[in-house]
Amino acid sequence: MAGLLCAITLAVFGYIFWKRIVLHANSDLHIHIAHARSMKSLMDIHSPHFLFQIALIALSKGLPISFELGAAILLGLTYAVMAVAVAAEIQRQRSDVSPAWAALYGFLCLLATHIFIATLFVPNFYYGYFGVTAYHNPTQQLNKMFALLIWFTYCRAFLSERSLTPHVIATLMVLCLLSGIAKPSFLIVFLPLAGLVAVSDLLRGRIDLALGYATSIMLPSVLLLAWQYWMTYGSGGGLEVAPFVVVTSEYLYRLPLSLAFPLAATILMWRDAARSRRFLLAWAAFVISFLYVTLLAETGPRRLQGNFGWSSQTFLFLLYVESLLLALAATGRRRRVLLAVFAVHVTFGAIFAIANAFYPAELWA
Repeated sequence: MAGLLCAITLAVFGYIFWKRIVLHANSDLHIHIAHARSMKSLMDIHSPHFLFQIALIALSKGLPISFELGAAILLGLTYAVMAVAVAAEIQRQRSDVSPAWAALYGFLCLLATHIFIATLFVPNFYYGYFGVTAYHNPTQQLNKMFALLIWFTYCRAFLSERSLTPHVIATLMVLCLLSGIAKPSFLIVFLPLAGLVAVSDLLRGRIDLALGYATSIMLPSVLLLAWQYWMTYGSGGGLEVAPFVVVTSEYLYRLPLSLAFPLAATILMWRDAARSRRFLLAWAAFVISFLYVTLLAETGPRRLQGNFGWSSQTFLFLLYVESLLLALAATGRRRRVLLAVFAVHVTFGAIFAIANAFYPAELWA
């Protein structure tokens, strides 16, 4: 079942990315592909997050195929990994869900996105929303994949308060490093939030968990993020407090359209939600990422690029995953209602995917 899910997800999303590359000659996809094509040595790395380029070069030389086709396959593979990871987590938590249904939920969770009904007929499917999916940006796909893998590993190892093993510590170290050089958007939120959990662990006498955090997450992440900050802003620029400069009021009043499923899960499953450390932590992470994008901005020419928005998109995706896990623990009418709300997000996600694959962005964004 995992192999079949992997193959279907790779085929579907790889095709979407391939069509996106063909239809849009000037998107972020082409900028990152051009960067990969120009890299002849490590001296040609000009970005602090370059994993996509390195992986694309390796894939294109190994098969060999064009950089464009390689990009579509690589991004399709990230979705395949995420689908299998979500399905496996569902199976781990819910023994009453069959492998086939777990696979289907894993696939649909990647398709789900914000409900853009407020601008459906403008048409504008993307701007002005806290989105969950952005097919135009390749580094965000890698960021979401590593975020999901780190999140599942962390929740199982730290929030369940089991004894940490060297294998878990090494795995998290590697995943954090790969996550950072894919895109730092996950780490800049996860690092301080997991740090607060580590302080709580320390106060409760769980020194092993606090040391595990320091070794597996804090040390590699701080060193990498410090280098990336220097590489990005060393020659000028930085960060500033600039409330609602990047995110305007339209984002705020449309926010419930992005949070419909997590809000429904929180309200209908409030007892289980209040007892779930990982669900509460997912909400806290999204709130932190929300504060980042609404209150902070980069100075200089990067000011209005909205790069903190990738963090909110990443943690909104993780919040969808945790909401789905919570919804599958419900029974009767509550479960049907939650899955119906989830289905609305999936429906709009399917519309968004079709728009990306078959229509120029000028027609829907």
